[in-house]
Amino acid sequence: MSRPGLGEPRFISVGYVDDTQFVRFDSDAPNPRMEPRAQWMEQEGREYWDEQTLIYKDNAQIFRVSLQNTRGYYNQSESDPPKTHVTHYPISDSDVILRPAGDWTFQKLVAVVVPPGEEQRYTCHVRHEGLQEPVDLRWEPPPLIMDIVAGLVLLWLLCWLEL
Repeated sequence: MSRPGLGEPRFISVGYVDDTQFVRFDSDAPNPRMEPRAQWMEQEGREYWDEQTLIYKDNAQIFRVSLQNTRGYYNQSESDPPKTHVTHYPISDSDVILRPAGDWTFQKLVAVVVPPGEEQRYTCHVRHEGLQEPVDLRWEPPPLIMDIVAGLVLLWLLCWLEL
C-alpha cells in the first residue's frame, strides 16, 4: 500500500488458489482494472470484471484514507519544519513559568540577558532534527512606522489648529 516517494500510495490486490495467482488489481497500472491471471478465470464476462474493478478501486481509496489517518495518528506524515523566531522581552527580575503548548508539543526556551542597546550584537544558532540545516537568527527591532505615523498625525493636528 505504501512506498517511498511523493506520489499516491500503491494498492495491489492478488488472489491465489493452490499457489496459483488467478486475479490481480494494481492501482499503478496504466488502466487499473481487476484482471484474470488464470485461464479458467477468463470465462467470466466483461460485466463481472467491470464490477470487480469498481470494487477494488473503491478499496484502494478506502486504504489510502486509512493510511493517511494512520500516518496522522502516529505522526508519520510529512510536516513543516519547526518555526523559529527571536523575540525581545525587556523584563525585570520576575519569574516566568513555561507550560506545554497544549497540542502535545512543548516549547523550548533559551534566554540570554543582554544589556539594553546591545541586542544587535547577538545571534541565535538553532539546530533541530526537523531543520534541513541550522538556522542563524538575529533579533530585529520593530519598525518605527507607528512612531512616525503618530508624529505626523500630531504635526498635522498642530498645523490644522493654528489655521
